[in-house]
Amino acid sequence: MKRIYLILIAAVAITFTSCSDRDMDTVKPDTGQGAPIINLPEGASQGKIMVKFKPEAASFLDAAVTRSIGGAMTRSGISDMDIILQRIGTHKLERIFPIDNRTEERTRKAGLNLWYVIHFDEDTNLEQVAKDLSQVADVAKVQFSHIIQRSY
Repeated sequence: MKRIYLILIAAVAITFTSCSDRDMDTVKPDTGQGAPIINLPEGASQGKIMVKFKPEAASFLDAAVTRSIGGAMTRSGISDMDIILQRIGTHKLERIFPIDNRTEERTRKAGLNLWYVIHFDEDTNLEQVAKDLSQVADVAKVQFSHIIQRSY
């Protein structure tokens, strides 16, 4: 009986000591300024990165989507961002949550219209791309794109 109590106390102690307010997945940019880079590049898909723009950039992005109807969107309409997109060899910039007139109002209210995937040259250094994108004023977050594998 005493052994059960010791195991229970050890489990509770481990649970409480393992809790932390710090997010271990977030890697901050070197300068301390700019958007946070979420998760780590290990295991990330080469040639792809996800970006969340600030709400102020929505009008530029909407205009860029309108201009690219019928073709792949390669520019955002934000000059600082477009310079980086050209340098990394972007061949596609797409919304993660596609436009659907039935749910667009809820999508915008939740801010999901601000998440984009950038497809670029696979030979480009992924970490450097993340650092460069995090320094753009209209970018809220940068996230590496990982392949999700089923566990069953």
